[in-house]
Amino acid sequence: MSAEPKATDPIDIFGDLGLTGQGDLERGMVPDVMFDFAQDASGRIGLNPGAIAIPMISTAAVAIRHGWKVPAKAE
Repeated sequence: MSAEPKATDPIDIFGDLGLTGQGDLERGMVPDVMFDFAQDASGRIGLNPGAIAIPMISTAAVAIRHGWKVPAKAE
């Protein structure tokens, strides 16, 4: 008997890493200060660093006024 799911079976998109891949936070995806904090905090409380960085990005986005301009980073 095959373990293949039937066409009518629901797919667990969050439990099967073959569908979504492993979400790793890498330096350069967020500002350095956020990356360093997320790495430090995730090590202490045992979470994925992305789970800490995403709320920080959302909070920063809400705190920035509409009129502010963020310049592109010079290489």
